[in-house]
Amino acid sequence: MNTTTLKKLFAYDQWAHRQVWRCVETLTPEQFSQPHDYSIGSIRNLMHHMMETDWSMLRFLHPLPSYREEKQQIQSENFPDFASMRQHWEAIQTELDAYIATLTDADLLEAIDGKGFGWNGEVQRWEALESEFNHSLDHRAQVLALLHHLGAATVEQGHYFYLLELQEKQLV
Repeated sequence: MNTTTLKKLFAYDQWAHRQVWRCVETLTPEQFSQPHDYSIGSIRNLMHHMMETDWSMLRFLHPLPSYREEKQQIQSENFPDFASMRQHWEAIQTELDAYIATLTDADLLEAIDGKGFGWNGEVQRWEALESEFNHSLDHRAQVLALLHHLGAATVEQGHYFYLLELQEKQLV
């Protein structure tokens, strides 16, 4: 893994998040919070979980002194609707982009103590970031399936479609 590849993967990840958010935002508040017996429940729960995990991974890799205060701010009850959640998530994504931009290839190979994030031992920084990337992909697919079951519009989130969109924008 190198920083060029990592930046491209996270640019795709954010594109895919935005694709799914556009679908989620068409739901009624009741549909957004409707309980489901799959994964961790409602679409709201899934979207919050992805946001919180992005934040947690960022704080695991780039701790700040304000961690405890921020942890309180990211609790689910602080986001009464999808607009407030998406706005906060976009801020986290911006911070994650800024963090990734500071990394060097050597930083990606650095061994870090994974116990703070639930692993049993050391992991390389790139492994932690790749884990987060794959986690998001999995949960976005779950959200898309739940959206389909609700009769809502869905989108393609595949990397192929991201690359296709990039190519189309370059042709214009």
